[in-house]
Amino acid sequence: MRLLRDALKQSEEIPDLLDEAVRIIGSARDKGIVLRLIGSCGIRLHSHGPTELGIKDIDIITYRDYVPSLKTFFSSFGYVADKRILALHGTERQIYYDTVRNIEIDVFVDRLRMCHTIDFKGRLELDYPTATVTDLLLGKTQIVKLTERDVKGIVVLLRDHDLGQGENEMVDLQYLAQLFSSDWGFYYTFTTNLQGISKRLDELPLQTDEKREISEKITTILRAIEKEPKTRGWKMRAAIGSRRKWYSEVDEVAR
Repeated sequence: MRLLRDALKQSEEIPDLLDEAVRIIGSARDKGIVLRLIGSCGIRLHSHGPTELGIKDIDIITYRDYVPSLKTFFSSFGYVADKRILALHGTERQIYYDTVRNIEIDVFVDRLRMCHTIDFKGRLELDYPTATVTDLLLGKTQIVKLTERDVKGIVVLLRDHDLGQGENEMVDLQYLAQLFSSDWGFYYTFTTNLQGISKRLDELPLQTDEKREISEKITTILRAIEKEPKTRGWKMRAAIGSRRKWYSEVDEVAR
């Protein structure tokens, strides 16, 4: 399975992968299983303009209640479970392969645990067939070492969505502000990433008005986060700062 995974990661975008992702989410809904797309598939479905964001695999988030149904569900589509991952991490994460079409599906349960942890409990019902725009943004900005693909994903989300309160096709400023008021580590990664992208906007293939709009949105987001009162724990961790590691290493499986 490892050789297959390596081959998938090195391949170009898989044709019709977005259609396959939507088909899976729709079938799950018909069977009463709550699945939502995250990652590049989710961002592409929320993109309202041109994007070079490629897709190489399908990332999905679900709730723990549906874990017992997953293996049978994906088997019905011809997908085979990674038995090692299933045995070691099955209640938190599962990986499935279609060895004929070279498709990988990565399923996270309740939380996305990478450099930082994003809790999806109670949030999957807020959008369909993807997680919310806010959660898609968090999924990219939690990465400490951004790739060009990650930067493109963040830029697309900011370019194509307004800022406000609530999850109606917008970035929820209140949710972000509250989330980061108690988690200094995630706050630091998130704000550092947005500041870095703001400085790089002139290098990106965007129209002048798009660069200006994204820059203004980043400023608005950062101001909303800074304005929110912080917890005592946040302040104590902030005093230590980046002298101590503030994020988790992403192991080989997660990559």
